[in-house]
Amino acid sequence: MKLIISPLTWVVLLSMMITSCLPSDEEDGLVANNDAAMATFALGGLKCIQHTTTSSGADSVYATTIAGSQYKMYIDQLQGLIYNADSLPCGTDVSKVVVSATSKNGGTIGIKNTEDDKVETFVTTDSIDFTQPRKFIVTSQDGTYKRVYTVMLNVHKEQADSFQWKKMGVAAQLSSLKGMKMVVAANRIWVLGSDGTQTQVYCTSATQPDNWETKGTFSADAYKNLVVCHNKPFILDNGTLWKIDANDTSWEIAEYSSNGACPMKQLVGSDGVKVFGVDESGKLYASNGDENSCNDFTEEELGGEEAAFFPTDDFNGVPLPVSTNNEFTRLVVIGNRSIDQYPSDATAMVWQKLSDYGDFAENQPWQCLSEEARTSFQLPRLTNLTAFQYDGGMLAFGGDGIGGSTHKAFGNLYVSVDGGLSWQTEKRFSLPEDFASSKTVFAATSDSQHYIWIICGDNGQIWRGRLNRLGWKQNPKTFTE
Repeated sequence: MKLIISPLTWVVLLSMMITSCLPSDEEDGLVANNDAAMATFALGGLKCIQHTTTSSGADSVYATTIAGSQYKMYIDQLQGLIYNADSLPCGTDVSKVVVSATSKNGGTIGIKNTEDDKVETFVTTDSIDFTQPRKFIVTSQDGTYKRVYTVMLNVHKEQADSFQWKKMGVAAQLSSLKGMKMVVAANRIWVLGSDGTQTQVYCTSATQPDNWETKGTFSADAYKNLVVCHNKPFILDNGTLWKIDANDTSWEIAEYSSNGACPMKQLVGSDGVKVFGVDESGKLYASNGDENSCNDFTEEELGGEEAAFFPTDDFNGVPLPVSTNNEFTRLVVIGNRSIDQYPSDATAMVWQKLSDYGDFAENQPWQCLSEEARTSFQLPRLTNLTAFQYDGGMLAFGGDGIGGSTHKAFGNLYVSVDGGLSWQTEKRFSLPEDFASSKTVFAATSDSQHYIWIICGDNGQIWRGRLNRLGWKQNPKTFTE
């Protein structure tokens, strides 16, 4: 005999199951169910103290009102929690907050006092002190059921765009180097340092850089030729391209073409897929993009007269994401021209290459941004010019100005948010107050955790810094139903 259950019976059973899953609140002997539930909860206008900088560069504060409705309040029915997953800005006053709230099925809403736990009727026009979590109680219309909610307002304790630096120690073995370059790959910091006779490879953990290991020796100028491709460090030394092995323990030759010839004499960068470099005559080449080998080098076209603006010194290859198409990569190459041939240059040279790695890929030309921009917002020509990706854009700094540039060493961090077309200074980006380094020997890079790393010549100091907001964790969001 088959048991046939009508659709109406299924609805009743399902309703009973859902109700039985809701948490119980045994205060006053009442039990929660769907007749006692918060339906909506929203914030009104909020007072906030903001920080700014006057035209003279002085710090200033001002009061403003932010729309609380922009910060969604999430209702966790199972745990009895109401909270904003996106924290309110630093400086928001939550001691007098007006909120709007509604309940399901006409239930009444009350709020407990912070002193005596007395429950008062919630009034939408009254301001509430949320400097500590508050208890809201929803009671069913017939008074039979209720549910208690803890309401918390999350407020950032740090200014979003404030920059925090921390000294991570001193690497004594790096303090006497004559030149150095640094990258982060596979959560390790790699430093190539030259003592004038040879280049030593050093590496350490990117989370706790206190145990530096040595990982091989190359020629004196090899430190200039360090890039990251396929999340591994690559080194070019006297025409041979090397990469670290799978265990990060030793170096192996990266090219395996039939003639074994690598035309490149100087690396200029990598877009993460291919390695790019120039030969002795200044011709630009790209590797084949194979993760396991980098053979079959192809010459890249730089154009006609513009080719004279391609840098020859202080190369920085900065890969930037292409938000509109994940089959494209962008490599920005930044550097200086020869001081002997171009003694009057006052600005750095900036080029970019879009590479198409899709199924119907077309070769994209190199573009000289230095010539296209020619605005007052160009990157100065600096000693040991150093540039790296940060916060979707790029940062750059360097020692004293070269040639036509009169900038002082470490005077500014320069910011580009348009792929290198223009560069400006911003007060939020500055070096540590007690920063000290050789003006010619230093290295910097950024990592996947949005930290900037700087190693100082002469003293071996290691600095790590990050914009506050880039380190904020995203709170989990819960559906309201």
